[in-house]
Amino acid sequence: MGYYITKQGEENLLKYQYSGADTSYYYRFVLTPLNKWAINFFPMWMAPNVITIAGMLFSVSANALVGYYCPTFTEAPPSWVYVYVALSLWCYQTLDNLDGRQARRTGASSPLGLLFDHGVDALQCTMGTMTMACVLQVGTGWKLMYLWSVAFVPFVFATWEEYWTGTLILGRINGPSDGILISMILCFCGAVNPGFFAQPFSSSPFWTAILQWTPIPLEWEIHWFAIMFTAVALVPTVGANLHAVHTKNTYRPTWNLAQCLVKTFPFALHFFLAWTWFLESPTNVFASYPRVFLFGIGFLFGNLVCKLMLAHLTHMGYVVLRRSQLPLLIAVAQSVWLPRVLPDIFPIVPEHIALMATTGFAVFLWAHFVTSVIAQITKLLDINCFSLTEKQLAAIEARKQN
Repeated sequence: MGYYITKQGEENLLKYQYSGADTSYYYRFVLTPLNKWAINFFPMWMAPNVITIAGMLFSVSANALVGYYCPTFTEAPPSWVYVYVALSLWCYQTLDNLDGRQARRTGASSPLGLLFDHGVDALQCTMGTMTMACVLQVGTGWKLMYLWSVAFVPFVFATWEEYWTGTLILGRINGPSDGILISMILCFCGAVNPGFFAQPFSSSPFWTAILQWTPIPLEWEIHWFAIMFTAVALVPTVGANLHAVHTKNTYRPTWNLAQCLVKTFPFALHFFLAWTWFLESPTNVFASYPRVFLFGIGFLFGNLVCKLMLAHLTHMGYVVLRRSQLPLLIAVAQSVWLPRVLPDIFPIVPEHIALMATTGFAVFLWAHFVTSVIAQITKLLDINCFSLTEKQLAAIEARKQN
């Protein structure tokens, strides 16, 4: 028994069988044929998690690049940066699909691979938000915080659905497939006309002709289109998750939807704390350190959602009161709430120091979770994380000879 997985959880993990499907037409008719062709370029000895990490590195490089050229989320990067971001999104998406195919091809499928992939996707939500925020030039105000939120909400509810139903069926139009395609198209629009998304609707005859009969102000920036689109797309996406849990709950069939929603409390609390700090910060710390802020709440959120996935894999049950939320709670209390009632005592440390400490704790908690769970699962299943075992390689050679 380890720190995060109980003895009973280990026994349940040994019985786990993955179930899921992507019903997107783009995935079915474009990505699937592409993946079947591309997988042949990867050697059989390569571990699936190495492919997952490679995909993440493309995302990291794109985020670092736009961070250099767009430090305040308002600058227009050179055209080639937009192109690189689009290509990095394509590489991330492709490799994210290929890791599972490589696992099945080499006989290395395991719950660890699913959890590892989920953890990388959780980090991608934060990095992808910042990258696309630079492409759209939304600045360091509420629009940036909104984009981060709208990236995580469907991710949480998809994991929550999988926790209760035991499977995840992605819709005909979904974020991992079609959402990334749309993001790539936006990047190419920016490459053709850098700064395009920061221009008002009135600067474009196309948008002027469409919007002049609507209540949408023409002086709004063109990136408002992306903001409105994500808001509209979020409703049916989350609605489908709610409907699936309501009709296909196999984990606790006697529980109603309201009882199942209790498991989302940690995420609701996290959103509340993050938005409270953003809105009521005495020094507007978000505007001064937007990337530190987003990475801090992003790592904490990733910790919460990966523990929900781990609970799904092990059937241990998901605890709604989590100690990992204490760093953010303490930071908000000492920076925002307590100074109002005890101004002579609080804040004990400057707000930006509290932010740095919170982000540092978030990274530490994430690292502890990742290393501990990897160590426990690899020992339990007698596998490696970043390489195939001798037994797996021998099985591959045996199949070749047959």
